[in-house]
Amino acid sequence: MSTDLNDRIRTALDHHCAEARISDADIADVLRRANSGRPDRRAGRLLPYLVAAAVVVLVLGAVIMPRLLPSPPRPAVAPAGTPALPNPIAGLSLLAGSVAASPPGAAIAYYTAVPEADLGYEQPMILSAYGDRYRRLTQADDRGCRGVDDGLPLLAGPAKALLSPDGRRVAIGDSCAAHGDIEMVDLSTGQSRSFPLLKGRAVRAMAWSASGRYLAYLITPNEHEPLTGTYPNIVQTGKGILGLLDVTTGSTRQFPAYTQVRAVAFRPDGREIAVQDGATLRILAADGSQLRTLPIARDHELSDANAWSPDGSMLVTGPLSEPPTGLNPTQTFLVVDPSGLGRTVPKAVSQASNPYSPILGWRSADSFLVRGPSGRDTRYPDDALAEVSLRTGKYRTLSILDGGAHGVGALQLASNLVPKMTIVPAGDPDRGPWPGWALTMSVVLVLLACGCVLLVRRFGRRRAR
Repeated sequence: MSTDLNDRIRTALDHHCAEARISDADIADVLRRANSGRPDRRAGRLLPYLVAAAVVVLVLGAVIMPRLLPSPPRPAVAPAGTPALPNPIAGLSLLAGSVAASPPGAAIAYYTAVPEADLGYEQPMILSAYGDRYRRLTQADDRGCRGVDDGLPLLAGPAKALLSPDGRRVAIGDSCAAHGDIEMVDLSTGQSRSFPLLKGRAVRAMAWSASGRYLAYLITPNEHEPLTGTYPNIVQTGKGILGLLDVTTGSTRQFPAYTQVRAVAFRPDGREIAVQDGATLRILAADGSQLRTLPIARDHELSDANAWSPDGSMLVTGPLSEPPTGLNPTQTFLVVDPSGLGRTVPKAVSQASNPYSPILGWRSADSFLVRGPSGRDTRYPDDALAEVSLRTGKYRTLSILDGGAHGVGALQLASNLVPKMTIVPAGDPDRGPWPGWALTMSVVLVLLACGCVLLVRRFGRRRAR
């Protein structure tokens, strides 16, 4: 017998296998079964990716899931039926629902939510007058100017919109002459109506009458250059032909005699219209005929659509928004007697905001709202909503605009609601149902999470064999 231990073991195993009648096929079967328990190399290669995907799902879930849960109820801070403005106004959110999908009802404000970093886009937002309901005005997005840069789509921002005095409608213009009309959006239903005006020309809504029946607009050359090769370059023409739309009947009139119009304001009773036509401030009758012109300071112009005081006794002018080279306007509000009879008017009031803010609405016969500095951060000179008294010349901060000058842009208020408006502490914003892309992404993430769980369980079972 061999004295080598390996030979002796091999001989003994052969002897026992022969007695047990174990064939080579049986041995091959045992080896095959043993090999089947080895880890799947493909699953091993997928494991890092699965772990990374699971981490992404967990992180996004931690951000998204709280928004899916109902907010805790908070007591009403404004009397029922009283329009309210939250302090502060909520900033940008990509998860805001649309006006069309979830109408907010009458609005207290329209504004564009702007990211702190200049990412090249703005959100046109509607803020409900009766609750912290925020909705995106996607109709303004859809009418924004578009172009292409190196094969990538570009958007110049939403089309300019104008909130009605009662906050129930928004008039959206056409900055790129793509439609030649004004689109009217009903904020109670989310539905739109088109008012055709002039094809091939840009249209901008300028001012509403207090009754909401008439809308002054401008017919202008294209406000934007073609969007090719570079980011949109807005052309500030300072020109426009005045038009008047009867929203009830759909009839419209245009006044070619006034071609340099850049600001319009209706007298509260609707009988007269103030028009800044070039350097001339004209007072027109409701039919468009000129009644008189008013002398104003060379460096001032009509303070936009809310320039007329509630009792019709004052017109307010502000520094030129686009002064010519070499002219530095004084930062003041100057009051003009609209009758042209030289009646006594309040003294000039210092304009605290820079850049200049137009009047957003009147709180009383001698006080109005503008944007101004809150004093929190000198980098943001118009990060607050302030009340200005023509009697005392003082500013009073009412609300903070979240994010400062780079958070809330193009702010408008429903002017008929401003006198009754209260300022309330902001609650949890109701942004409505998620937009389609967010819902799609949520479904994809859920499916990805389920796939990760199944693959990891399958891999674990194989390792356990």
